[in-house]
Amino acid sequence: MAKKPNKQQPTAKVAPKPVVPNKVVEKEAATSPKMEFSITARLCFILAIISIVVYANSWRNDFVLDDNMVFAKNTIVTQGFKGIPELLQTPRLKGFGYLKNENYRPLSLVMFAIEDQIFGDKPAAGHFFNTIFFAGCVILLFLFLDKLFDRK
Repeated sequence: MAKKPNKQQPTAKVAPKPVVPNKVVEKEAATSPKMEFSITARLCFILAIISIVVYANSWRNDFVLDDNMVFAKNTIVTQGFKGIPELLQTPRLKGFGYLKNENYRPLSLVMFAIEDQIFGDKPAAGHFFNTIFFAGCVILLFLFLDKLFDRK
């Protein structure tokens, strides 16, 4: 007699358990997104800190060199906001005196006029903002060179 093939009993298929989302994890992800900084952002931050640290010692100093000519004793700069239109049309030292072959640098004088209007005749504020602007220029130069050399 031939053996009958062994028929296996069909097993009942069990439906997979539904995945219940972990509400705590989802809530955390929704409220606190991960902040990841690229290497470029980290380098910009480091360059800014170095730039500020290098020039921070100037914040407690008084006016020096040409600061009196372009800031403290310049009659147009000391007008504050009212002097800005004239600063945009005249040579650099017109409010202090006249020099032959005078050059035209209105943006720094406009910045000084704004500082004078807001902070008055305080050198610490000017030195602080110059330090911040310098750090910004360092970062912009780095980003330009980074892009120019394809991040190498």
